[in-house]
Amino acid sequence: KYNVRVSVDGLDVVAEVQFLLQSMALFKIKSHKFYNIIRKKEEFESLKQVSSIKNNAGKKLQILCGNNDHKGILDLLIKAKVKTLQDLRNLDGLTGALLRIYESEHIKSLKTIVSLFG
Repeated sequence: KYNVRVSVDGLDVVAEVQFLLQSMALFKIKSHKFYNIIRKKEEFESLKQVSSIKNNAGKKLQILCGNNDHKGILDLLIKAKVKTLQDLRNLDGLTGALLRIYESEHIKSLKTIVSLFG
């Protein structure tokens, strides 16, 4: 591998030049298959992390409160069958959600939560 500088119309560009021998080219083809496996594994791990957030009502509530998404908050609380204050207290992440509302001064989000209870 060589890095070379090429000048075109007064503009300098750095480029990489590779000289591949047949054995090197064959190695690259074979190793690319393993690289794809590693990328799939990384993608799978990322999806696992996202799905744990996606399936956790408390974490969703924190995100929605942080974004001041009062419609999303209402939808989530309805889907989670929150009907009483005790149901609301039982949600994991409620403290974090309320803290986000407080820190960002998202009064509309707080009013949305309170509206469910009268």
